[in-house]
Amino acid sequence: MTIVKKGSPVETYPFRAIAPEVVELFQRCAESRKVPSMTTLKLLECFCDITNQPLSFLKLSSSELTHIVAGFQGALFEQDLVGTSDVTRAKISVYLQDILLEARNYVPSMPPTECGSGLGNLRTSLQLCENPRNT
Repeated sequence: MTIVKKGSPVETYPFRAIAPEVVELFQRCAESRKVPSMTTLKLLECFCDITNQPLSFLKLSSSELTHIVAGFQGALFEQDLVGTSDVTRAKISVYLQDILLEARNYVPSMPPTECGSGLGNLRTSLQLCENPRNT
């Protein structure tokens, strides 16, 4: 069952599970990396809220962050969280990883959140989807 349908007003979903200071940090990191953040962060919020996994600043230095991100990525790839194209879901995943990579500059104790070789494959797949003639 898809929780967020394509075209849903996810932007109006309030931040309840992600602490305000985490939202502010992630938005600042997204600006620095020049990646869109609103939909990505709102979908992460939906996931954290639905799964009852609040994300505080303290958790950014905890292994719980790794589990939250892995669960979010899994929900994206299984189409359980959002009903949108594969390319859009892949972009959301990459945007989140870019935001988290930048956040490590502010929270050096942040644990790894990359999905291993899966993320590399995701980036390659995303490039192929965006540039099919370059294959």
